Amino acid sequence: MSKALDIADLLAGRLQAAAALQGVDVFVDRQKNLPSKVAGSIGKFSAACIAILYDGFSNPDASRSGRPTVTRRFTVSIFAKPVLSSLGGKFADDVLEAAAETLHNWEPTTTLFSEIRVTGGDYRPDATWLIYDIDLEVISKL
Repeated sequence: MSKALDIADLLAGRLQAAAALQGVDVFVDRQKNLPSKVAGSIGKFSAACIAILYDGFSNPDASRSGRPTVTRRFTVSIFAKPVLSSLGGKFADDVLEAAAETLHNWEPTTTLFSEIRVTGGDYRPDATWLIYDIDLEVISKL
């Protein structure tokens, strides 16, 4: 498996373990049939779901330690029904905040990456779902 997908799986595991996100389905978007996966997750849990997509990487540069690094970019998308109402006791923006807080500055116990940062995010217009995106940078030492 690729390092990027291994990291995405670790991010998914971190989100699944967060108490604030219990009842929210989390999966890695492997660019298969995303619309049916989202529809099945939201129908099954009657709440929201989170998809993690690998967006690519930046050229290696020097980290604080002087060792070469690569910055991988991920988008963490929160999908919910397009009604701004409580989702099993959670609001979609609460799921967004909990996911961002769970991932930002997480210090993993893995050698796959050394640093993670939430760099931004936004609402994504969609005719079917309420979608919030969180932009992540994951720094890996080479």
